[in-house]
Amino acid sequence: MEKFVEITYLYDFYESLLTDKQRELLMRYYFDDYSLGELASTYNISRQSVFDTIKKAEQKMLDYEAKLGLWSKYVKQEKILTEAKAKLNAFCKECTNKNNRQLEEVLALIEKLSSEM
Repeated sequence: MEKFVEITYLYDFYESLLTDKQRELLMRYYFDDYSLGELASTYNISRQSVFDTIKKAEQKMLDYEAKLGLWSKYVKQEKILTEAKAKLNAFCKECTNKNNRQLEEVLALIEKLSSEM
């Protein structure tokens, strides 16, 4: 299960760096739940070719992550934003009306930033 989650997140970040064939096979295998045999039949290639292409694409994404770290940076930033929102929400409960409005505006900005990540 952990590998599945990792590959699907990496796919979100690095899919545009894969070949069309790698992208298509990974999508069908991980997101559409096709088996290797079904993919081989659909694309008129051997099971081994499907397996090799998927494994190469997985390794390529792992290599990109090792070099670029986009997913790990995203996870760290998301954690920080979640913590900041929680602290601001707690602080808002103790503020005056004027300060509360300003803090709510800051929370809205954090929420907007979080949704765009």
